[in-house]
Amino acid sequence: MSRDIAVIFILAILWRVTYFLSLRPVIDSADSVMYLQAARTIFNHNYHEIDPRIPLLYPALTAILHQWIADVVLAGTCVSLAAGSFLPVVVYLVTRTAFGISPARVAACLTVFWPWLVDYTCRIAPESLAGLLWLLSLFCLYKASKSGLWWSASAAFFFFLFHLTRPEGTFVMAAAPFVLAGLLWRQSVKRSVSAFFLMVACGVTLVVVQLLLSHWATGEAYINARVPSIQSSFRHTFLERGDASLRAATTLWSHVVPIMIGPYLLAFIGAGLFANTKAPRQKGLEAILGFFCVVQFFLAALSTYSEPRYLMPLVIASAVWAGRGIAVVSKQWESFPHGKWLGKIPLTGALLLFAIGTAQTALPEFWNSQPRTPREYKIVGEWMKQHLPPGIIITRKPQIGFYADMPTTGPAESDTPQTLIERARRLGARYVVIDERYTVPLAPGLRELLDPQKAPPELRCLRDDLSPYPKARVIVYEVLHSDNAAPTLPTDHE
Repeated sequence: MSRDIAVIFILAILWRVTYFLSLRPVIDSADSVMYLQAARTIFNHNYHEIDPRIPLLYPALTAILHQWIADVVLAGTCVSLAAGSFLPVVVYLVTRTAFGISPARVAACLTVFWPWLVDYTCRIAPESLAGLLWLLSLFCLYKASKSGLWWSASAAFFFFLFHLTRPEGTFVMAAAPFVLAGLLWRQSVKRSVSAFFLMVACGVTLVVVQLLLSHWATGEAYINARVPSIQSSFRHTFLERGDASLRAATTLWSHVVPIMIGPYLLAFIGAGLFANTKAPRQKGLEAILGFFCVVQFFLAALSTYSEPRYLMPLVIASAVWAGRGIAVVSKQWESFPHGKWLGKIPLTGALLLFAIGTAQTALPEFWNSQPRTPREYKIVGEWMKQHLPPGIIITRKPQIGFYADMPTTGPAESDTPQTLIERARRLGARYVVIDERYTVPLAPGLRELLDPQKAPPELRCLRDDLSPYPKARVIVYEVLHSDNAAPTLPTDHE
């Protein structure tokens, strides 16, 4: 088993590092900037400035690595790379426990090369870390249902870490003791009660420590800042946004899940779930995976955002069942004439599809007139940092300001050039950056500013040729007013 684990880990880290070095990913979301800003805040010991809405584990680990890695972006990427490289090892252990060695090797291989998992491993985001902790938590929970009470404490610890990584982790952590008690109830009432209360006691202790530390660091004690109270959260989620949650659930089920997994692997997942074989299977572990997949989907829908990143745990669990399905079908096909080659087709087909998916993700970054990620933001932001004095930037997304090391605030969707100038003067903003990727689609009244010749005289064009992408133009303007000095303002990017 140790040799399998070593091979899996080496393959995972080599493939992910190769992907990262080939693509050189850039910051592609406002959330990424928020995590990096939180990491810098922790690194500089300015704990009172921590945004309570940001789960702390990912930025805290980034801040720790930042002590040895000067580039905070690279430090955050290394956290994701490490978590994503360990994930196939945990998938191997879970699948081997559930189904045996052959399905485990297949499932680990799928996890090593699955494009969604690889891509998120190279992002500034907590999803890779969250996926690893999610699966580790479930594995420890299953072990707690089979072994001593030590596993109950371990499960509580990893569920707590998941709670510190993703907002929905709070609810997953709260559900875990009840799942454990349900698994143990038929074995022994005494053991079930003992495991339940031990896990609750460990979880409560960890949460109390979190409350004490958060109060010491920020002056406020909170478990999850996105859930201020049960009553208000229930009203907001189910009454005020119930229709939006239903739409998100429909989109996630009908569109996002089929794209993330695909019909080819869905067929093998079905085989993994329902095929009858003589090989033993641990249905308790499968039940845990299935239950928490449903919980994760439900919580993703309640967010009202049909984002693939909220369903990354489902992809991880899918690899477990797909591993069994491919192993079962491969073994059956090996009994046919020329079975030696037929048995290799299921896994080879999956890897071929993964190669195509990886190419579809990677090639547009180099061959497209508008790459998939905003590479032009890094180019513009770094130029502004090197050539312009600092000042507030009005721009739709905060990545340019992050690379420029300047504060940013966003235009309103209803802004026109004149109202934008008034806003800039009111805020004391020094620069306006108009980009074709996000500003124009989200604030269409500013489209004419993509042509510097049509800009009002109050805006002086500094550069309109920084972006090398014809369909991702960026125009940097200076706001002409008497005092360009500007106070530091909070961002209001969406």
